Parts: sequence; structure tokens; C-alpha cells
Amino acid sequence: MAKKKLKVDPEHEAQVRAVGHTCRGPLPDEDRAEVNNLLAAGDTVEAQKVDKAGRAGCGYDFNETILSNPLDGEEHDYECPRCGVTGVYRAPLFE
Repeated sequence: MAKKKLKVDPEHEAQVRAVGHTCRGPLPDEDRAEVNNLLAAGDTVEAQKVDKAGRAGCGYDFNETILSNPLDGEEHDYECPRCGVTGVYRAPLFE
């Protein structure tokens, strides 16, 4: 779930929002198994294709998640408040 948005410099927020970040949605178990097998075999290109094709994309505005965490260049855990997908992303760094 997205946290309350932090106070962010308006220029930095505009730069984050200039890139359309949306949640890719969950990957069905059967596609996840295929992706894992392809990765184990070293076929990253095909794994990326299966991953992309298998996700419906929930469309949540991921910028809300980015802006609810420090813009510190560090990795942050997240959970999509719409579909529940979890993961890690690296925040942009503004000094």
C-alpha cells in the first residue's frame, strides 16, 4: 500500500511524473514457472518476452509509490495497493 506522499520539491515531482510509471500487474503461476525455467537456462531475452506477455498490467500510477518514499537513490520495497504485486525499485536521486 502506498504511504502518504512526502513533501517533495515540485520540480523533482515533475521530473518523476514525466516518466509514465505504471504497475505491470501480477504474473500468473504458469508463466512464472516458464520464466524461471528460461532464466535457469540462461535465456533472458525469451524470459523477458514471456514475462511481458503474461502480465495484464493493473495500471496503478507507480509514481505515487515513488513519491511516497525518499528520493534518495536507494532501493525501496513496495506493494501495489491495487493488485498486491511486491518488489523492489531504486528511487531516483535528487541532491
